Amino acid sequence: MIELYQEAVLARDLPAQSLCRGDIVMVVEKLTAPSGLKGCCVEVLNAMGQAIRVEVVAESDLEALRADELLCVRQSTTRAKAA
Repeated sequence: MIELYQEAVLARDLPAQSLCRGDIVMVVEKLTAPSGLKGCCVEVLNAMGQAIRVEVVAESDLEALRADELLCVRQSTTRAKAA
Protein backbone atom coordinates (compact mmCIF):
# COMPACT_ATOMS: atom_id res chain seq x y z
CA MET A 1 0.00 0.00 0.00
CA ILE A 2 1.35 3.41 -0.94
CA GLU A 3 1.19 6.05 1.77
CA LEU A 4 0.58 9.79 1.46
CA TYR A 5 3.60 11.83 0.35
CA GLN A 6 5.35 8.71 -0.90
CA GLU A 7 6.77 8.48 -4.42
CA ALA A 8 5.23 5.79 -6.61
CA VAL A 9 5.49 4.57 -10.19
CA LEU A 10 2.70 4.21 -12.71
CA ALA A 11 1.96 0.56 -13.40
CA ARG A 12 0.40 1.18 -16.83
CA ASP A 13 0.14 3.76 -19.59
CA LEU A 14 -2.56 6.40 -19.13
CA PRO A 15 -2.74 7.93 -22.63
CA ALA A 16 -5.70 10.21 -21.83
CA GLN A 17 -3.44 11.95 -19.29
CA SER A 18 -0.25 11.70 -21.40
CA LEU A 19 1.32 9.51 -18.73
CA CYS A 20 3.39 6.36 -19.30
CA ARG A 21 4.13 3.22 -17.35
CA GLY A 22 7.19 3.99 -15.24
CA ASP A 23 6.46 7.70 -14.71
CA ILE A 24 7.25 8.79 -11.16
CA VAL A 25 4.54 10.51 -9.10
CA MET A 26 4.02 11.68 -5.51
CA VAL A 27 0.77 10.66 -3.79
CA VAL A 28 -0.72 13.79 -2.20
CA GLU A 29 -4.29 12.70 -1.46
CA LYS A 30 -6.30 9.48 -1.30
CA LEU A 31 -9.81 9.48 -2.72
CA THR A 32 -12.82 7.15 -2.72
CA ALA A 33 -15.54 7.48 -5.35
CA PRO A 34 -19.20 6.92 -4.36
CA SER A 35 -18.90 3.57 -6.22
CA GLY A 36 -16.14 2.56 -3.79
CA LEU A 37 -13.34 2.84 -6.37
CA LYS A 38 -10.10 3.92 -4.66
CA GLY A 39 -8.05 6.65 -6.29
CA CYS A 40 -5.19 9.00 -5.61
CA CYS A 41 -4.42 12.59 -6.40
CA VAL A 42 -0.79 12.58 -7.55
CA GLU A 43 1.80 15.16 -8.48
CA VAL A 44 3.63 14.17 -11.67
CA LEU A 45 7.36 14.69 -11.12
CA ASN A 46 10.00 15.76 -13.62
CA ALA A 47 13.58 14.46 -13.71
CA MET A 48 14.56 17.04 -11.07
CA GLY A 49 11.89 15.78 -8.66
CA GLN A 50 9.73 18.88 -9.13
CA ALA A 51 5.96 18.61 -9.44
CA ILE A 52 4.89 19.69 -12.93
CA ARG A 53 1.17 18.94 -12.74
CA VAL A 54 -1.51 17.17 -10.71
CA GLU A 55 -3.63 14.23 -11.90
CA VAL A 56 -6.12 11.78 -10.42
CA VAL A 57 -5.43 8.08 -11.01
CA ALA A 58 -6.86 4.81 -9.75
CA GLU A 59 -4.96 3.38 -6.78
CA SER A 60 -4.52 0.18 -8.81
CA ASP A 61 -2.53 2.18 -11.40
CA LEU A 62 0.26 2.77 -8.87
CA GLU A 63 3.12 0.59 -7.62
CA ALA A 64 5.72 1.25 -4.95
CA LEU A 65 9.23 2.05 -6.12
CA ARG A 66 11.72 -0.79 -5.53
CA ALA A 67 15.45 -0.72 -4.85
CA ASP A 68 16.12 -3.08 -7.79
CA GLU A 69 14.63 -0.64 -10.34
CA LEU A 70 16.54 1.89 -12.45
CA LEU A 71 15.12 5.27 -13.42
CA CYS A 72 15.04 6.49 -17.02
CA VAL A 73 13.87 9.72 -18.61
CA ARG A 74 11.61 10.69 -21.49
CA GLN A 75 10.58 14.03 -22.94
CA SER A 76 7.41 15.39 -21.35
CA THR A 77 4.49 16.01 -23.67
CA THR A 78 3.57 18.97 -21.45
CA ARG A 79 6.61 21.18 -21.02
CA ALA A 80 7.26 22.74 -17.65
CA LYS A 81 8.87 26.18 -17.36
CA ALA A 82 12.59 26.05 -16.70
CA ALA A 83 13.55 27.15 -13.20
